This record gives sequence, structure tokens and C-alpha cells, in this order.
Amino acid sequence: MKHIIEIENWTPHTLNKLMGCHYRQAARYKASDTQVIGVYAKKTNTPKAQGKRHMTLEVVKAGAGRLADPDAYFKSVLDALVRIGLLRDDSSHWVEWSQPIIRRGKETKTIITLEDIAIHPAHVHHTPRRTAKPMAKS
Repeated sequence: MKHIIEIENWTPHTLNKLMGCHYRQAARYKASDTQVIGVYAKKTNTPKAQGKRHMTLEVVKAGAGRLADPDAYFKSVLDALVRIGLLRDDSSHWVEWSQPIIRRGKETKTIITLEDIAIHPAHVHHTPRRTAKPMAKS
């Protein structure tokens, strides 16, 4: 199933901004991004991740000025999605992603698309079930 979270008039903080400030300020920026994404995820009834997902990130910027590098917004968004449970983890075991799209447009917005990936049963690693050992007789 595909879930689209579209956030008008907003872009996440860039990696340069996160790395170029005091760690407490970076934590506030990441918390702010998490809160915004969380509010819009609720509005769109995006369910928590049950398994692996594919993520696409598109950032549209209005006006003049230099566009950021494609990966500039990725870290903050990925961390936010994990924090609010829309991704199980940011490892390749739980998420696949496409190259982020950064483009010019009439209105600034961020579009996050999450698509559930069906995993073939042969690829699922099962932990052996433990059975109780019989108690030794005294």
C-alpha cells in the first residue's frame, strides 16, 4: 500500500544546517521536523510500519536561490520517520529509498511517499521457538 504525506509551505532542515550548529540546536531542529511530519502523517492516516517500506522524498522550492543537494534533506526526514514509527529502522533491512528529488516549483512543499514492500516468506528470518525443557527429577 502507498502512503503520501504532502506538507505545504515547508521543507525539512538540511544536513548542513544540522551539522553547522551546536548539538542542542540540531536536536531542536530534528525535533521540529519530527513534529511537523508526525502531524501531517496523522492527518493522512499513515499507519505505523509493520515491515519494510520504500521511501521517496521530493522537495519543491519556490522562488530564486540555489537548490540544495539531493541528499541534503534526507537525514532529518529519515530520522523523523523512524522516531514516529513510520519506518521500523533506517537500515537497508527495513527501508529502501529512491534518490531524493529536489526541484523548483510554484509553491514550496515536501512530499514523502512510503510504500509497503511485501517480503517473500523465504526471505524472512525466523528465530527458533524455544520450548521448555523438562525439569530434572531430584
